[in-house]
Amino acid sequence: MAGRRKLILIGKGDGWKNAPFQGDFESWGVNDLVVERKVDMEFDMHELGERWDPDVEAKMSAADLTKCQVDTKFQENLNTVIGLTRTIKRCTELNVPLMTLKHYDFAPTSTEYPLADVVKNLRSDNFTNGIDYMIAYAIHCGVFTDIDLYGINMAMGSEYEWEKPGCDFWLGLAKGRGIRVNIKSNVTLLMKPRDGMLYGYRKRQTFKEETYMPTYTMPFSVLERVVLLNSIPGQKGSYEQLKSIKSLKEALGFTKEEQENLKFVQEGQGVKWDDKFDAPKDVTLDDFSLGVIIETLKWMSDRNNLAEGHIPLYERFVNGFDGKLQSNVTISEQIIKEHERIRGEKGHGG
Repeated sequence: MAGRRKLILIGKGDGWKNAPFQGDFESWGVNDLVVERKVDMEFDMHELGERWDPDVEAKMSAADLTKCQVDTKFQENLNTVIGLTRTIKRCTELNVPLMTLKHYDFAPTSTEYPLADVVKNLRSDNFTNGIDYMIAYAIHCGVFTDIDLYGINMAMGSEYEWEKPGCDFWLGLAKGRGIRVNIKSNVTLLMKPRDGMLYGYRKRQTFKEETYMPTYTMPFSVLERVVLLNSIPGQKGSYEQLKSIKSLKEALGFTKEEQENLKFVQEGQGVKWDDKFDAPKDVTLDDFSLGVIIETLKWMSDRNNLAEGHIPLYERFVNGFDGKLQSNVTISEQIIKEHERIRGEKGHGG
């Protein structure tokens, strides 16, 4: 855990699938999330002995399946028992620590939550749900400078209505301790008034995300700029992500003066220019735009579309940065096909 600067907390609400899988961060999941994806630690702050039944799936009958169709409470309880069984199995297979109320022999990786130490350190025991324990423990560890939340929304009109104040409290304490908090959801009600309006002012909240996003300034040759401008496909994403890609393409682009000096000439499927003005240009990349370059080069390689001139780019970006980013960038088959169609119509080379 030492040396990590970012922590990602992942719940099971809308948006949890957007959490990145790899990068310079630690990830914690709640309840049975580890069954769905790998995390560094799992939390289940229930009395597990009351739900433990290792043979539950083997004992399921046709009558049970039928009852699930008409009795939602029965189905919910059955899913909870099955989820716990699968969680313990998965944590054991992957050797993932499972933070619980106490150690359970049937859960080999289970570890007792250090409640007394956390309460003594943070001077509060205002715990209303499992997420509270996760946030409090993160503060207690004292090594995290950023906490990002995915799939933790605390929607009103349910039990979460009573649990939301606890999460707000612990997130407020985290911010007070200097930890940047970033709630990655468009539907969350955490750290928000019920109507999203500032009391008295009657205007909407506008405070921006606090997550630190590293930037990298790197030199790009004319060849590298031409190759990337012809290779990076259009993207779909959030406003901030699309703005990042737009800035990347503008930074890689050529000014009117550069175009006049370089004297670009289309030659077959490629482009030639005056080498006398072939000077590198420093371009500043953020985490997401760097991820776009990496994914572009990777899918070009997967389709045997790399040329010899791509090798330095591939080695610098894919070999040098892949797996170290905070942003989770993907390029869909649909985007690739559309990009290749447009390139074919325009006759662009790379």
